[in-house]
Amino acid sequence: MHNENNRQARTRGRVLRIDVRVTHREYQRIKSRARKAGIGMSAYMRFRALNDPKGVCTINVDADELKKAYANLKCAGSNINQCARALNTYGQKGCSEELVSAAIQRVSAAADSVAAALVVVRNGEVVV
Repeated sequence: MHNENNRQARTRGRVLRIDVRVTHREYQRIKSRARKAGIGMSAYMRFRALNDPKGVCTINVDADELKKAYANLKCAGSNINQCARALNTYGQKGCSEELVSAAIQRVSAAADSVAAALVVVRNGEVVV
């Protein structure tokens, strides 16, 4: 009975529910943080959601990896520009197939790096 009274006191006025889908890893991280804070998961989620003065989350992404991806994209873009210029100036004889292939491979690899960074962001690697 005492438990039921506490539950009613804690939830008084809270009639709406927000369902959030998380991965097993995210669930464990939230549970651990709530435990460290000494409160339940619902209270922890409410506190974190309602007490951020800016109303934004900081995304935890490896800046060095993003810099490498950006540098790779710049180099690859430069290579493709050179190929396009040679093709426009000299026709197909002005640009080797190997150079075009290498440029395309670099663009593809750089795009894969950027896509991997976006996966981190989309999967919610959020610093709270």
